[in-house]
Amino acid sequence: MPLTKKFKKLMIPLEAIKSATNNFSDDNYIGRGGFGKVYKGELNVHSKGQTVVALKRLDPAYGQGNPEFWKEIVMLSLHKHENIISLLGFCDESNEKILVYEYVFRRSLDINLNNNDLTWIRRLKICIGAARGLAYLHNPGTTQQRVLHRDIKSSNILIDENWNAKISDLGLSKFGPANQKYTFLVSNTVGTIGYCDPLYAETGLLTKESDVYSFGVVLFEVLCGRMCISNENGNLQSLTSLVRRYYDENKINEIICDKIKEGINTKSLEAFTTIAYKCLNRELEERPLMTDIVMLLEIALQYQCVFSGGGRGDDRREIKFDLGKEMKRDRSFMFFVVLGFMFVSISLSGHDDTKCRYTCGRDKVFVWGFVVVSGGGGSSYLMNSVISFR
Repeated sequence: MPLTKKFKKLMIPLEAIKSATNNFSDDNYIGRGGFGKVYKGELNVHSKGQTVVALKRLDPAYGQGNPEFWKEIVMLSLHKHENIISLLGFCDESNEKILVYEYVFRRSLDINLNNNDLTWIRRLKICIGAARGLAYLHNPGTTQQRVLHRDIKSSNILIDENWNAKISDLGLSKFGPANQKYTFLVSNTVGTIGYCDPLYAETGLLTKESDVYSFGVVLFEVLCGRMCISNENGNLQSLTSLVRRYYDENKINEIICDKIKEGINTKSLEAFTTIAYKCLNRELEERPLMTDIVMLLEIALQYQCVFSGGGRGDDRREIKFDLGKEMKRDRSFMFFVVLGFMFVSISLSGHDDTKCRYTCGRDKVFVWGFVVVSGGGGSSYLMNSVISFR
């Protein structure tokens, strides 16, 4: 069956799109990407009624064409997740190829890296959302195939009005078998300089760990408030090279974004940088799974909330967990319950010592910790917790 017929219910007439964008007026232009120019408009989208949308107009000069156009439609139709951009429709008419998406208010992460409103808690929330979206693509559950994105970068992570992250641009993605521990695909190397996994660039062997490497680059962009490639006094500088040097010298504090440096809790920073640095490991077997990354980022968020009182008022309102929902979605939430009790015990008693360790393996994550607290009569109690996630 031709793809046009298969996805007929998503088709939107060209005239409706021209009307929504004032015939692709500059006043409606909001940006561009690997696919072409992006416009903002209002459309009567199927059952949603009049809706604000983002419209990507294919321009072959940008390097993508018909295969990527249909790949995006197929991928976004098959994979629905709160942290993946929603495709509302498309137009394939009169030599025009246009994709219609939900409009995301704050646009892409890259242009927000130095936003004064992007607090550390909001940055963590964005990273967690993007990690959940990518974890879903790697392990969709309803299919025997995982999706390898191939172009994870901050400009492909969009942010809505509530600072929720949504992964976009699946036009370069590839399917791979999900029933294998490692998925190897030989493909022409695509991606973006600065984000691309060096092993993939050198060999053409694509794995889910290739996405993990790219995501690690994004994590350090978020922490440092700078793009992966920057121009320093006329010289191009690689963020990953900078991170490796400062991390190994235990000086990562020196390259943290000035806008957030003072507000980051030490334990939160340690959890964040530990998992982010593992993503950049040159050996793919040593890189964590996306599910591990989600959990460790959530731990970083919990440290920030508990030790720092949850941040400023608007941050606290955003960090509200529904116990039942979180337990169903992520077993790691059980750890947060235990961790929360540990922290409460510390704060109530005036702690003498507390230690927490975690290790990421290929198939599981172990989290263990113990807290020594002082009792009312001078006695001490040892709280110990060992949790294994498989």
